[in-house]
Amino acid sequence: MNRLLALQKVVELGSFTKAAEALGFTQSAISQMVTSLEEEMKIKLLDRSRNGITLTLEGRKIFSFIENILLQYQIMEEKVDEIKGLETGVIRIGTISSISCHWLPKLIKTFQEKYPKVEFILHQGDYTTIPEWVKNGEVDFGFINPDVKTGLDTEFIKTGELRAVIPQTSVLAKQSYVRLSDLAQEPFLQLEEGILSEPMEAFHRAGLNPDVKLCVHDDYSIMSMVE
Repeated sequence: MNRLLALQKVVELGSFTKAAEALGFTQSAISQMVTSLEEEMKIKLLDRSRNGITLTLEGRKIFSFIENILLQYQIMEEKVDEIKGLETGVIRIGTISSISCHWLPKLIKTFQEKYPKVEFILHQGDYTTIPEWVKNGEVDFGFINPDVKTGLDTEFIKTGELRAVIPQTSVLAKQSYVRLSDLAQEPFLQLEEGILSEPMEAFHRAGLNPDVKLCVHDDYSIMSMVE
């Protein structure tokens, strides 16, 4: 539905930039939504030129149907809100496993004490999939590292630590602290995080190349292997 709304606003304002500002998206996100809609329909909907943006002949033929869909959807949403009130609903969150395990449970518990009928659905992904889910409307929002370049608006809300997991039998486990250079000498199991790897960025900033033996998507699998 966001794609139809994006198209409608672009046509109304004659500009991707103005449509993005009106809807609270970035210009690139609006452009991607319209392009995705064109690819799905397999027709070109907009003509882009120096003189502005206009509907193509094919676009004009179906635009009234799109406006009608959006109007009916708005009416439906208003009726749903009327039926449910503001005390119910579903919140879809894109998250990485460490956040869903260590941070979200307490937040969700506190929230549901006030709004017990609100349902949460967690989609566990990485720094590649989560931004795509947000763009496609599959989740309402997601948690990522703000250094990830996604074209989406981000807001910094929390910082945290990276910790090394070491076997109890390792010489490093007996040290009071461990350097990145120490870890770079050991077999390294890397967490697959998508387009950005925080540990690998830390190694590279220090001019180090760890001995990566395996790349795994789930951090609990890595901890079990280390154990």
